[in-house]
This record gives sequence, structure tokens and C-alpha cells, in this order.
Amino acid sequence: MTDDYTILTPENVLLRFQVAGMGSRFAAAVVDYLIVVFAYLALAFGAALVNVVTDSLALPNSVASVLAGIFLLVTFLLWWGYFVLFELLWNGRSPGKRMLHIRVARTDGLPINPSSAIVRNLMRIVDTLLFLGPIVMLIDSQGRRLGDLAAGTIVIREETGSLAALDALTEPALPPVSHEQVEAFTPARPVSRAQYTLARDFFARRARLTPSASAAVAKALAENLADGLEVPRDQIGDSANFLATAIRAYEEAHQFDGA
Repeated sequence: MTDDYTILTPENVLLRFQVAGMGSRFAAAVVDYLIVVFAYLALAFGAALVNVVTDSLALPNSVASVLAGIFLLVTFLLWWGYFVLFELLWNGRSPGKRMLHIRVARTDGLPINPSSAIVRNLMRIVDTLLFLGPIVMLIDSQGRRLGDLAAGTIVIREETGSLAALDALTEPALPPVSHEQVEAFTPARPVSRAQYTLARDFFARRARLTPSASAAVAKALAENLADGLEVPRDQIGDSANFLATAIRAYEEAHQFDGA
């Protein structure tokens, strides 16, 4: 398995990511499954209490059957919903992945989307219970399990060195955006947290790119963002300014919810 995963954009800009190793992925999985197990224990305890209550109230069997069905449904949703929910809300990171500083991304370098999250986690039972995941990860050059191959995703490391710490502590230098520009920014779809995070990450790391690479990446990100927001590409204008306007619009829309 290679340590690096590279993407050559249509603008001939090489993006490089460090692939997460099996050790960190296994440790993250242990943390996540422990959380799921404790959640199951809590559910079982709650189900036992409900069973005692239904017996004491002598409720009809139909009511008990409905409650049992609800319990099974919640159990099913917990197994798959846990990973899907966190990976979408936390930009490809479950609690375990967040602790180990790794995350899931699409193979084109963009944040994971709902369809990819659902597909990769529906395959989790095959990867886990049949133990095919570790076998496929050893064979695949990018350490992907079956779920990753089916969903077009890859697990990468997040930067944890001094540059990453500096990015986290320093407000990215954005081009100046006026309040009027933000007010006039009315896309068909609102800017999502994943899109906001990706745009901010670009500005946080832009100083480490050459001017030509920075312009090419900004153009690619702006076009992808415009497509996602259903904004015609001919309305993008300056790519960096478009990204900065989207960032400010998101921040104004979420200024009271801690986004």
C-alpha cells in the first residue's frame, strides 16, 4: 500500500494526500464500535424496562409486537446510521476517525456526499462480518476496503503538524468581500458545511501553492461549488472572490449557531 494518493486535476495541478494506514483505521474502528456497543447496551436496557412496563400493564400482544419492531428498526438504523450521520456531519469523520485524525473523502479529493456515505456503509457488514475488508485493504494499493471501492472513496490522514496547527489557529486570508456582495449572493441551493470547509481549507493553504497552481485550484473549486449551488458558471467571475463570497454568506447565515 502506498503512503500517498495523488490527483491530477483537469488544470494539471497535482493534489497529494497521505493515505491512512490499517493501524489508524483499525484503532478508529475500535473506538466507533465501542460507542455503538454501549449504545446497544443502553437500548437493550431501555427495551427491558419497556418490557417490564408492558407486562405490568397487561398491554395487548399487538402493542408489544409494535414496540419490538421499533426496537429492531432502531437497532438497524444505529448500525448503519451512526457512520453515515457522522461522516456527513463531520466532513468524513466519525468520532473514532476524528480521534485518530483521519477522514473519508471521495477519490476526486472532494468531501464525501450522501450517496457515497450510504454505499460505503451498506458494504460495512460484508467487510466486517466476512472479514473481507482487511484482505482487500492489503491487496489494494490505496488501502481501500470493498465499501470504499464501491463508493469511490478513500480514507486519508489529516495534517497534524505545525502547518496544520497554524492553519487551525489562523484565520484564512480571504479576498475582501463587501456586505453588498454577500447580500447579492443568492444561489439556488445554500452553501453546505462541507463546501464551506473545503473553500476555507483552500485559502488556509493557498500561500503554500505557486500562483499558477493557486489560480487553477481556485478555478476548479469555484466551478465545482457553482455546480453544487446551481449557479451558472458564467456568473462565477473571479474564482477566489466567488469562493470568498460563498464563505462569508455561509458565516452570516450560521453566525448564531456556532458554525
